Amino acid sequence: LLGLLLALTFVGRGVAENVVANPGFETGTGGPTHSTQTGVTTESGAAYWGAFQLSPSFIDTSLVPSTDPFAPGGTYMIRIVTDGLENGIAQYPISTFTFVSADIFVVSGLVHLFATADFGTTSTEAVTSGTGWQHLVVTSSGANEVGIYSHALGGATYYVDNVVAAVPEPASWAILVMA
Repeated sequence: LLGLLLALTFVGRGVAENVVANPGFETGTGGPTHSTQTGVTTESGAAYWGAFQLSPSFIDTSLVPSTDPFAPGGTYMIRIVTDGLENGIAQYPISTFTFVSADIFVVSGLVHLFATADFGTTSTEAVTSGTGWQHLVVTSSGANEVGIYSHALGGATYYVDNVVAAVPEPASWAILVMA
């Protein structure tokens, strides 16, 4: 009976595992990297994160000391500078996810966090407003790509830290089995 009561208490709650590699930008070459290649994924300063440009322009990346106030503790964050629309960093995690969040510091321009399952043809996104630190969250069932791109003509200068992409796991299943 106690197991059943615990199971009912935890229904709907779950434990999430982050499927993003290098979510806090703690590893990589550090950069700086520079690219002018449109439509091609190039190296960024962070391991497992590619730099990508959809518009002809440039993109620069580098790892810098983190100032993230939302999830302090990591040493680095990534700095992205671009003068074009829809240019930034992306990653294809090892499995699909249903939500993604990121801490983004906007110096100039607009930035969007997106999740997609079909190379950006359709995506769910959240867009920054103004400058400074912002925590963005997106839900998208079955997504397999995380992207953080400039979202305005003229590009953007921004920093990213603590990216989380996860699938909640029903904690109640284990408790029900024990009941």
